[in-house]
Amino acid sequence: MDIAYKIKTLRQQKGLSQEELALKSNLSLRTIQRIELNETMPRGYTLNNIAEALDTTYEKLISNKTTSGNSVILIHVSAFSFILFPLLGFLLPLIIWAVKKDRRDDEDDAARKLLNFQATWCILLFILCASGFNGKFFHIGKLGRPEVMMICILLMYVINFICIIINIILAVRSKKAFYQPAIPLFKSFS
Repeated sequence: MDIAYKIKTLRQQKGLSQEELALKSNLSLRTIQRIELNETMPRGYTLNNIAEALDTTYEKLISNKTTSGNSVILIHVSAFSFILFPLLGFLLPLIIWAVKKDRRDDEDDAARKLLNFQATWCILLFILCASGFNGKFFHIGKLGRPEVMMICILLMYVINFICIIINIILAVRSKKAFYQPAIPLFKSFS
């Protein structure tokens, strides 16, 4: 992966325009444009400033390791395992993240957001089931407790499914993951 592509991708993931990156890195807008168009190869001072503005390191920018967005997509897709067993939607992405060695910042961010969401989802599902089995569940109109509980569980599964689909689409477009609501149990993996 070339430096121009890495810089452009990181800039977009951070939600920065070329002008904003130029300001943060104390470089001219034209310099940023030429670098992203692969018209010039940044070196020394320029590369350090860009790396600092993008919250990364010089080494990560010049690294020749080929990495793709496939691992981010894999992390999201693995969460579909919640369909088989609710806790798998949390455990499988955690295992994939833990086994992968050379993780990028976007992979860590996606995994953290996904794990926070899945943990929150599992906790809410447990509370829902526990309250239903204890008979402390409410009823709506002519629907009794078991029917309402099943509707709520189905709704939770649909929400989880939709959130995963949305985040797979965001990952394909190289955008940041967005999982809400989520209790911030995992703040950082670094």
